[in-house]
Amino acid sequence: MKNPLTAIEWKDLFLQIGKSPQEMIRTQEALWKNDYKDQAIDDAKLLDIFSKHPKLIKRPIVLKGKKGVLVQPIEVLKVFIS
Repeated sequence: MKNPLTAIEWKDLFLQIGKSPQEMIRTQEALWKNDYKDQAIDDAKLLDIFSKHPKLIKRPIVLKGKKGVLVQPIEVLKVFIS
């Protein structure tokens, strides 16, 4: 990302899609496994980590107006846009 979101912007986005920061971690990423996996990380710290390393966030996320959805699995998108 050229202009990564701030911790506050990530928090707002996750509220839009109804997910907590903990639910949005890509736990299979090497960066997560090597640097963060065994640490106790609260949501505020996790949001800061996401601001620095957005690749750790599950995707894709689709927004429509003030609502959004994490598109996993793809069928979620079909329901969301209908």
